[in-house]
Amino acid sequence: MAKSPGDKQLPTTAYAVLGLVSFGETSGYDLKQFADRSINYFFWSPATSQIYAELRRLKSLGYVREREVEQERRPDKRLYRITEDGEDALRNWLARPEASPDVIKSTLLLTVFLGRLVPVETLIAQLEGRRRQAQAALSEFEEIQRQIKDNEEYFFPYLTLRCGMANCRATIVWAEDAIEELRRRDSSGELHE
Repeated sequence: MAKSPGDKQLPTTAYAVLGLVSFGETSGYDLKQFADRSINYFFWSPATSQIYAELRRLKSLGYVREREVEQERRPDKRLYRITEDGEDALRNWLARPEASPDVIKSTLLLTVFLGRLVPVETLIAQLEGRRRQAQAALSEFEEIQRQIKDNEEYFFPYLTLRCGMANCRATIVWAEDAIEELRRRDSSGELHE
């Protein structure tokens, strides 16, 4: 029987692993690859050791089942599949009444906030770098979009991908506007009073 939300609250990372396992039976290695190509873009870039620790925890709770597959010339592989109790726990967690607010931790935004203490050229270089990063991520997201857009199995990841694309576009626009504003104010002497 699944634990109710009040019985044992797991960390979000455990639910993330459980959610990834819900896509189908997988090994810890393949789960790491899947995380790196999906939730890494908006939530978490797990270490392999962290994935295996969460899989052990989920197995001990009865939320995933493990089976061993013999391999020639390689160590045996362990495959994980979500259980009914695991699906219930994941659904309970997903159905919590309110989404918690996202926390943005951006070293660049902190640098811009304190920008009066560094040369304008430093800020502009950092903003240009962020714009390039956002453009590269947007290109990568567009490629993923081409691969999953019409695949019904990936409809919900596609919605998430669209949010990531919108964030990239917004970051590009913001960085360009900030660069323009810095250059305008620098040339007028407003930043050096």
